[in-house]
Amino acid sequence: MSETLGTQTAPPEAWLPARRVKQALLGPIERFIHMEVAGATLLLLGSLIAFCWANSSLHASYAGLWHSEIQLGFGEWVFRRSLHFWVNEVFMTLFFLVAGLEIRRELAFGALSEWRRAALPCAGALGGLLGPIAVFFLFAASSPGRAGWGVPAGTGLAFSLGVLAILGSRVPPVLRVILLSVGVLDDIGCMILIGAFYSGDFAPLGLVPLLAGLGLLVFIRKAGVRPGFVDLLPVSLLWIGLYLFGLHPTLAGLVAGLTMPVVPWYERPRFLRIAEEALATYRQAHDPSDDEVTEARYALNALRVASREAVAPVERALDVFHPVVAVFVLPLFALANAGVRLDAAALEVPGALSTCLGIFLGLVLGKPLGIVGCSWLAVRLGLAEKPREASWGGLVVVGITSGIGFTLSMLVAELAFLGDPLGPSARLAILAGSTTAAALGFVAGLLLLPRPAGPRAAESASVVESTTALWRSELFAAQEPPPPSGG
Repeated sequence: MSETLGTQTAPPEAWLPARRVKQALLGPIERFIHMEVAGATLLLLGSLIAFCWANSSLHASYAGLWHSEIQLGFGEWVFRRSLHFWVNEVFMTLFFLVAGLEIRRELAFGALSEWRRAALPCAGALGGLLGPIAVFFLFAASSPGRAGWGVPAGTGLAFSLGVLAILGSRVPPVLRVILLSVGVLDDIGCMILIGAFYSGDFAPLGLVPLLAGLGLLVFIRKAGVRPGFVDLLPVSLLWIGLYLFGLHPTLAGLVAGLTMPVVPWYERPRFLRIAEEALATYRQAHDPSDDEVTEARYALNALRVASREAVAPVERALDVFHPVVAVFVLPLFALANAGVRLDAAALEVPGALSTCLGIFLGLVLGKPLGIVGCSWLAVRLGLAEKPREASWGGLVVVGITSGIGFTLSMLVAELAFLGDPLGPSARLAILAGSTTAAALGFVAGLLLLPRPAGPRAAESASVVESTTALWRSELFAAQEPPPPSGG
């Protein structure tokens, strides 16, 4: 008989004291990873470590680490690039994959699935792109750093959602959905900017693996092959093709995410029928004979497959990749890119001051002005409808926190100022602007969002549960099969 540890059952072979030690050591880490603020906290920690490291007496080791080369290949076919390249161009493919999955889910059964619900986020996202760019050009239109006009257009959703999570029960769930939708649409806009304006010279040779990967991915989806390791081949071909063609190769992850199936293979009635049959077979397997043991194993396997296929592949993929991106990829990206060395000489480079002001004010002022202004205009013209639960003060908080443009802004800056002496000052402006936007967003939340009282405060105690419940309700409402017609 197994021993119990609290409300959980320990395996029969487990030793209870060792089990308790494991729970004491790993339990807090597991709980932290599943918190909404975990990704933002680790991202902030990676940024602080990089910044302090780059400005310490060990700054040479920081630069040496990211310039160290890693090679992949065999024989004469060797691909050798710096560690910085592997982080920004390879690992960040997973970030774009998660972005594509979130876009796919929102388009299928989320806040972007109907025009009536998507109009307000679309208007806000349009303003979130145009506002920062307009503010940037006010200060840097004639500057040598004008190539960085797309830098303040990015939104760092991990940090933005983290600020709302810290505000806790003050934030109604609908504001998180609006922020997520605006951030997702901003991501689409930034990815279009990256592909159209911040990619290299186009090389027709890349069309061969690019079209082959895209065709293979479409074939796999249409053939009903379940997503998994089989996707590695077409995504790898897409990555190679984009890289050779001159586009940013991480967009391969976006394409894979956007093509992910959104409808589960097993609908509710089919899952219930298979589950009932499997449980009935398992209950009847009393005799430990080989035949009945085999039948029980088949029943458990059928139940396992049914449990997996009753969930939409896009949801399963998000469950797998979102924690990896939040607790590993993004903190590593921050560690590799936030190491900006404070050097007065960097600000003396021609155009540095105007470029810094354009990026800083684009994030701090351009984002909220664009998002709130375009949202108000869309509601005023009758093109969009503001949810009753979302006040204009709440939308101001969303606009300010959207100015935390860390992740995509850093990526655009890396592409815009590759090898340019303005690069360090641009990254410093991103850090300063994102930090200021986070602080202002938190203060604005305290001032503009009243703390709920009574039952609502209890219902809003868990940020993660409230947001997940909203997504799940939309998911099952969209997937619920229609009632049978007749008899």
